[in-house]
Amino acid sequence: MKMLPFKKMLVAAAVAGGFMAAPVAHSAALLNSILTVPGLNQIEDTNADRFIRADAAGNITLANGNTYRSLTGADTLQQGDILQSILQFTSLNGPQISANGAPFNAPSYGLVAYSELVVGTITTAAGIDSFNFSGTGNLLGGANALVDVYENGIGADINSLISLFSSTPAAGITEVINSSAVASFGLAEADDFWQGRTPTGTLNTLFTAPNGSGQFGAYEFGLTVLSNPGALPIVTNGIVTGAAGHAGTFHDVVGDGSAFPLSPGVNTGWDLSSNTNAQFLTKVPEPEVLAMLSMGLLAGSFMQRRRSK
Repeated sequence: MKMLPFKKMLVAAAVAGGFMAAPVAHSAALLNSILTVPGLNQIEDTNADRFIRADAAGNITLANGNTYRSLTGADTLQQGDILQSILQFTSLNGPQISANGAPFNAPSYGLVAYSELVVGTITTAAGIDSFNFSGTGNLLGGANALVDVYENGIGADINSLISLFSSTPAAGITEVINSSAVASFGLAEADDFWQGRTPTGTLNTLFTAPNGSGQFGAYEFGLTVLSNPGALPIVTNGIVTGAAGHAGTFHDVVGDGSAFPLSPGVNTGWDLSSNTNAQFLTKVPEPEVLAMLSMGLLAGSFMQRRRSK
C-alpha cells in the first residue's frame, strides 16, 4: 500500500494555503480555465460502450491491424474481450461543461475521450463476474494506457458533437480521436487498477434490460497520468481510493461508474451506456511551467497580430 509521507502532506498543505488566491494560469488545454486550482476536482461523463472479440471474420479493425466482431447478447464475457468506449464529459465540479462555452469563446466546446479496456481473468461469486482491465496498446499513452482525453467541438465542429452518440461507433470514435489531445491515463504504478463487474451468464442480461430497471455493471479505477499535452496541473498520487481491494492507495485520478442498458437515441452499433465519476487534486503550476506557458501565449499573440495585418 502506498501512503503519502508526512513531509509531502505538509508541503501539499502549504501550497494550498499559500496559493489559494493565485490566478489560474492558461495552458495548452482550455479545460484548465475552469479547474479548481489548487483543490479537488470532480468530473462526470456519459458513455457509449461495446464489447468486441478478436475474430478473423470480424468487420472491426483496431489500430494494431487485428480484426474483431461485436459481441451479442448470446455471448458470454471472456478473458481477452475488449470494452471499447467513447465518453463525453458533462459536468465539472457541479456546473455543466457545455455552459462554460463563453470563457472558451467556443459555445460548442466539448471534453471527450476514447477508451479500450481488455478484460482480465474472470472470477465468479454470488452471480457476479469480477475482473480487472488492462490496455490494448493502441492509445496515445502506449501499452499501459486505458483512456485518452481530448478537447472537441470548437467552432464549426458543433454538429459532430451533437451526433457523437447517435453516429455509428466508427464515426463517433473518429470524431473523438481527431480532436486535440489533452491527456492519457492508465496503469503505470504497481497499485494502479481498473476493475469491473457484470452479471454472470450471457450478456443478454446487460444488453436487453429495460431502461430504468437499474444498473447492471459497475467499475472502479485508480490511474496515473501517462502523457499530458494539455498541461493539466494534476497532483501526482494526490488522491486516495476507497475501492474494494485497493482502499487506502494513492493515485493521480480515482473514480467509479456504472453500466446500464443502451440509452434512447444512442446508435444501436453500441451495446450499452454508462457513466463515470472521477476525482483528482490540482496544484498551481511550477514557476518554470508558468514561464513556458507565458512564452507560448506571447508567441500566439504575436502570430495573431501578424495574421491580422
